[in-house]
Amino acid sequence: MKADICAHITEQLKNQKRLSRLPDALKKTILEKLLEKAEGMFRWVQCQLDEIVACKRRIDIEAALDNLPAGLYETYDRIIQAIKQRGQSDEQIAWNCLLWLAGTFTPLTLDQLNEAMMIELGRSNLNPDLGVMDPMDIVAACGSLVTYNEKTGIVALSHYSVKV
Repeated sequence: MKADICAHITEQLKNQKRLSRLPDALKKTILEKLLEKAEGMFRWVQCQLDEIVACKRRIDIEAALDNLPAGLYETYDRIIQAIKQRGQSDEQIAWNCLLWLAGTFTPLTLDQLNEAMMIELGRSNLNPDLGVMDPMDIVAACGSLVTYNEKTGIVALSHYSVKV
C-alpha cells in the first residue's frame, strides 16, 4: 500500500501543474511527510495535496506540512472550517451542493446541480438568485469534497466517506 501511495504522490508532484514547478527539495519533503502520516489512506493524501496546491508561498507549504491533520475526519473538518471562513455565500453554496450530491441517485452535471440549487421550498418555480453566476464557483466552494469531470460535466462527491 505504501508503495502505491508513494507512486501516487510522485505522479502528482511530477504532473500536477503547480506541484511540478516546486523545487526538488520541497517535493522530497512533501513526499516524505505525506508518506509518514498517510496510514494507508489515499483520500487523506489527495486532500493534503489539494491543500498544498492552494498554498502560494513556500512558507505556507511548510506550515501545512508541519500541521497535517490526523486522519480523514480531521481533514474533512478542516475543509469545512475553511469553507465557513470564506463566508456565508460559500458555506451556503457548499452545503446545498453537498446535500444534492449526497441524495441524488443519478450523476448530476454542473449545470443540473446549479439548477437544483435554485429550488426553493414553497415556491413553484426556480429562484435564479439562488444559483451561481459561474457554475465553477460551486466546485470552488466545495474544495476537496467534490470532483468535477471536465469531459462529462459531472460533479460528484470526491469519495464515499464524504457522504458519511
